[in-house]
Amino acid sequence: MKTKLLAMLMLMLLPLGAWANEVEVGGIHYILDKSAKTASVTYAGDVWYGSDYVGDIVIPDAITYDGTNYSVTAIGNKAFYISSSLTYISIPNSVTSIGDMAFYNCSSLTSIVIPNSVTSIGKAAFNGCKGLTSVVIPNSVTSIRVRAFYECSSLTSVVIANSVTSIGGSAFEGCTGLKDVYALRTSPAEYGADDSCFDDVPFTCTLHVPAGCKEAYASIGPWCYFENIVEDAPTGVQAPSTLNGQRSMIYDLLGRRAVQPARGIYVEDGRKLMR
Repeated sequence: MKTKLLAMLMLMLLPLGAWANEVEVGGIHYILDKSAKTASVTYAGDVWYGSDYVGDIVIPDAITYDGTNYSVTAIGNKAFYISSSLTYISIPNSVTSIGDMAFYNCSSLTSIVIPNSVTSIGKAAFNGCKGLTSVVIPNSVTSIRVRAFYECSSLTSVVIANSVTSIGGSAFEGCTGLKDVYALRTSPAEYGADDSCFDDVPFTCTLHVPAGCKEAYASIGPWCYFENIVEDAPTGVQAPSTLNGQRSMIYDLLGRRAVQPARGIYVEDGRKLMR
């Protein structure tokens, strides 16, 4: 009886759609919406032995299955759940949402580019991704859900775009390695942020805000908890783009190509971006 109950609980970890319209194309599993001609990346692997996703993965913007083209529009709930051997993933500009627990405990994931098409980051989407060192939330994102980056302990810098209107509780809780937080919105009160979203971060790290906004940030939680607030956050920063899984050329502010850019502000395709 206990064995059957455990099996049922483990099966509940998988995305609800994993029993219907699931296909595999190029080593990636998808759930197809045949009426809308869209595809959502879903979990692949054995519930007992873990995920099949390993190494570097490039998600295409579209797939063809059984003679029909489907646009890849979502990273589904738990799509890469505990994919502990996943090291890098390229998300195309066709994707508009990253689902709940999509990259939960992907402990070896060191790099990810969130494209400018994504509008929402789900609950616990990157919870426990202890290898991530930096993340840029692009200007298309409007909400960061609860525990989105919970205990990403290697995260040293995060850029939160001015489009973000809400940050869920514990979103960045336990990010003990944070050194720089860039909040690009000029009106912090509009975040509607739960005070717990930065729990257990080192408040000695630097909070970068737009010019003229220090007083506003210093007067409201959780931003007022930061001990070092400076007015040097850039405007118009976007996430780096990708082309066929590869980043386009990046240049520093002196016009020199940055082959291995360190943390700072760069220019890509005529846009300022931050790493």
